[in-house]
Amino acid sequence: INILDLFSGTGAISFEFSSRGAKTIYSIDKNYNSIKFIKSFSIENNLNIKAIKANIFKSKLQFDIKFDIIFADPPYSYKEEYYHELISILKVKLYNSKGSLLILEHPETITFRKDKNVLEKRKYGGCSFTFLIL
Repeated sequence: INILDLFSGTGAISFEFSSRGAKTIYSIDKNYNSIKFIKSFSIENNLNIKAIKANIFKSKLQFDIKFDIIFADPPYSYKEEYYHELISILKVKLYNSKGSLLILEHPETITFRKDKNVLEKRKYGGCSFTFLIL
């Protein structure tokens, strides 16, 4: 499957998807050092991860491939409206991925009650994961 890891940070989620046999993984983060680390680790370990420095909110970044899973773990300092804006942006930028699974990690205080595409929400401590269809 094809994976998009947004706000990838150290790349831990990308590495996990790779270890489980994902076909192609794109790791996106706006931090240069994060991207440099992911690239270096991927080369050293022969992983099929493409690391790209970009800010999903500001870049013109668009993909022609269909992602099966999009995993997004924005900084917890983001306000609720940023999460809703992220979903809207992804629907536009990832037009080829309509129907894909979006896994959104967020603080438990943020809800997506009005979003009809929510499949499930799981809570682990103060952290929540919402599963949506893009």
